[in-house]
Amino acid sequence: MHTRTKTYNRKILFKNLNNVLADLGIDKSTLAETIGITDISLYNKIKGKQTWKFNELIIIQKEINKVAGQHYTLDYLFEV
Repeated sequence: MHTRTKTYNRKILFKNLNNVLADLGIDKSTLAETIGITDISLYNKIKGKQTWKFNELIIIQKEINKVAGQHYTLDYLFEV
């Protein structure tokens, strides 16, 4: 019998980030361009397939907070 190790469901790894982006109408392609990565890299990072660089997290947080007019913490946005 094959056993599987427990992994995160990659579709909801950064659920808060996905929800905030959707609620604010922030386009992921535009966000990828803003942080200087490709759409595919952003997709992979959101799915947990690639790791984030700290400066990317800060840029995303600043962009979200600018659009939202409120302060979202990194802990909230990138909660797993």
